[in-house]
Amino acid sequence: MGTDAHNDSYAALFAALPTAVFIIKEGRLERVNAAFAELLGKAPDELHGTPITELIAPEHRELVVERYRSRLAGEDVPANYEFNLLRRDGSRLPVTMEARVAELGGERVTIGTITDIREQRRAKQLLAAVARGAPIVISAYDRDGVFELQTGRGLEKLGLAEDQLVGQSVFDAFAGADAALTQIRAALAGETTYNTQDLGESIWDNWFIPLRDLAGEVSGALSISTDVTDRERTRAELQRRIEIIEAQTRAIRSMAAPIIQVWADVLVLPIVGELDRERAAEMTERLLSELAARQARHVILDLTGVEAIDSDTAGLLLRVLAAAQLLGVNGQLSGIRPDVAQALVSAGIDLSRVSTAATLHDGLRRCMAAS
Repeated sequence: MGTDAHNDSYAALFAALPTAVFIIKEGRLERVNAAFAELLGKAPDELHGTPITELIAPEHRELVVERYRSRLAGEDVPANYEFNLLRRDGSRLPVTMEARVAELGGERVTIGTITDIREQRRAKQLLAAVARGAPIVISAYDRDGVFELQTGRGLEKLGLAEDQLVGQSVFDAFAGADAALTQIRAALAGETTYNTQDLGESIWDNWFIPLRDLAGEVSGALSISTDVTDRERTRAELQRRIEIIEAQTRAIRSMAAPIIQVWADVLVLPIVGELDRERAAEMTERLLSELAARQARHVILDLTGVEAIDSDTAGLLLRVLAAAQLLGVNGQLSGIRPDVAQALVSAGIDLSRVSTAATLHDGLRRCMAAS
């Protein structure tokens, strides 16, 4: 194959590349491919010979030209950086450029690629908006745990500025914070972890997530910390109020069914109001505890003030008296109202084995006689 054929093949390959490619000679575009021209909304032939200054947005023109000249002079300049190009309609196109100096036909030229980063920039803008608006801290770390990014409104609460720790090792910056560092090590090892950390003045929910490259290998880690101080304090206050309400409920129930020591060995439990299963269970627990603590010989459950009782609850009361007998205590039911008695009989509750008294007075006299 001759030289012309080789050149034709290279030209065809250059034109067909899906990546936007350019060659600059003496500050002008010597050659671009279709992908490059398409980004600017033009045809490749239109761009031939165009000064690069005409394609660069004014805010970046000086930077790009300076680096172009420095690169040709052999100086060390960044090979990859971002700037804005101007499209046919005058709109700005954010791109990242990677360029090198090469020899072409005995002349020094600049050859490189352009990548459209509109989606990446939009993603960064969205991330920045979230970070500025929400009480969070987002941090990214490389494979060795060195900060690459640190942003979020929550930084202020921690006494930090945005990207203040970028370039520093998290293991040095937070030496001694063993719990957090353990989570980061786990993320760098490929494990997603979560914890809640109480710093005293603030409380944080933390996610630690491994970052992976295209091959699936761990390339770093990401931590997302959310300030949940208000939520946790609200939750703690709600729990405190629930506990107060429960204590008040127990106190009210205790007053509705006080355990009274009439004599040294006689306890009376007057019950007032409607007796449901929950109230009966709580009352039972209190009564059995008091019987054991006070070493009583007699207990009277006075139902004079009970307006209604169901069969399950009545059965529970009978089991209370049976439990009292196991403790060596004589149990009685007193003051059973006619409508309550009728309800118990209709429900099939057998009171034949239970000691009953018409009134509390009668029950107390029976206890005195037994003593």
